[in-house]
Amino acid sequence: MGSTKVEDIKIIIASHKKYKTADEKMYMPVQVGAEGKEKIEGYIQDNTGENISLKNPYFCELTGLYWAWKNLDADYVGLVHYRRYFTNKKKLPKTENEKFEIVLTEKELRDKLSTYLKKGGKLLVSYQSGLDRAHQKFMIPELAVVYKGEAPYSPDFIWPKEHLSKDLADAEHVMYDKGTLVEATDEAVFVQKVIPPVFNRTYEHFCSHLHSPSGRKEAYPGIVETENTAYFIHPIFTTYQNWAPAWFKKLFRNELERLLPDPIIQHDGPSTTQVTVLEQNQENRKIVHVLHYVPVKKCKNLEIVEDVIPLYNLKITMNEERKVRDIYTVPDRQKIVYEQNGSELDFTVKEVNGHQMIAICYEN
Repeated sequence: MGSTKVEDIKIIIASHKKYKTADEKMYMPVQVGAEGKEKIEGYIQDNTGENISLKNPYFCELTGLYWAWKNLDADYVGLVHYRRYFTNKKKLPKTENEKFEIVLTEKELRDKLSTYLKKGGKLLVSYQSGLDRAHQKFMIPELAVVYKGEAPYSPDFIWPKEHLSKDLADAEHVMYDKGTLVEATDEAVFVQKVIPPVFNRTYEHFCSHLHSPSGRKEAYPGIVETENTAYFIHPIFTTYQNWAPAWFKKLFRNELERLLPDPIIQHDGPSTTQVTVLEQNQENRKIVHVLHYVPVKKCKNLEIVEDVIPLYNLKITMNEERKVRDIYTVPDRQKIVYEQNGSELDFTVKEVNGHQMIAICYEN
């Protein structure tokens, strides 16, 4: 990993009151939800610059993270709570002062990032993520790309090949927002090329549609892969937020399946289903949370859940090395029939009314 200076990393400390802070230069105390509140001296307020401070009652610390995203000039941005910091130590502090003695430092953070990649950690990066502040080069050489500037065409197209083509039409897919122009280094193991349009839609070359047709010839890298990394030249997450093209989600999923072929959990529910896993080591179990609420935008400021649409016979598959003793619903403790073959654990949840918890209990 390239050298990362302390000024390249900023971690905001989300706070709503005056409190002792870490002395490390990379930490920055930010008063979240500052709009309409009394100013905390010595803190930066999240109602300055471009901000969503007024929405703090709905988004909590995320208003601080939004402020950092829009207003900080840093290569890496993070967030901690004013009473909860990252640490590199396994020992828990016994006193308040001791807590600040084991706070993660900039050097420790830089070493952890580097070690993560060296040990085979997976990294998926898009657009300008990982660039230095001057937008001259990538700070992460493991991506196997060399930055050359902005892509010369937009929108352009990708015709997914090999593993990226799963569940996608054998055709060109438009990539709505402009990407970067990069060269793949010799460390790249696979490069998905981009197909430029016939021309850019400008005042000089008019097209009645949103963009001109495909030029039919692949030109420059669109997705660059190594064994442990993937780089998308396009701002796929911003585009999905603005347009929600289904092929963006599938491209991302296909790449994620390559990097992480053995997910912790999978299900056959609709895309509105949210499934998370909480490990409880002391209780020798895991808790699976299944949520299925479909919010509807019925007003300007909020998305509302009025109707709970139940799910039936939701099939769940987990990657589980430990021997399972029992599976039941929580809190009513209704037993669930399961089948475990090697590391594959399969079971079916008969009904989910908005939220359902399932306990996976292990043999001692």
